[in-house]
Amino acid sequence: MHFTHLDFKYDDEILKLHFENADYVDFKLSDPSKAQDKFFVHAPGWQICRDLNHIKEVKRIVTYFEMLFESAIRSQFFKQMAGCEIPYHHDGRPKCSINILLSEDNAPITFEDIGDVHYKCALLDVKKKHMIKAHDKDRWLFNLSILEKTYDECLERLPDTLRA
Repeated sequence: MHFTHLDFKYDDEILKLHFENADYVDFKLSDPSKAQDKFFVHAPGWQICRDLNHIKEVKRIVTYFEMLFESAIRSQFFKQMAGCEIPYHHDGRPKCSINILLSEDNAPITFEDIGDVHYKCALLDVKKKHMIKAHDKDRWLFNLSILEKTYDECLERLPDTLRA
């Protein structure tokens, strides 16, 4: 399996408010030699904000999942601009991720071997090759990069009450 839908309660309005007012920079790898595609060397259509530590709701969510998975977690907002396609890749540092989509009418994540997956909040195996197709609307994503546990290890720790 590559994904698990989550029924996790979070304050969508607070996250959206902070998303809208965040300062973004174009995504680019710190080490361009590790780029799986030239897109990742500098991607002006894909923006990131890592300065989320001051947001109480982000701290609450990160702390909950760090305790549940016994893993360090890095949080960030990603903004995929309308018309931008993120090519096939697997994530470098995170072993898996929890993604929460804050926008509506989003392009799905597309896994190379299983195809399109639509979700609102999900645990994802980002070590599996995936991409995000271009769409006519911006895609707003709150991402929790789980740094020390694999998808399967997190899945084992996930209580049934969180599985949608």
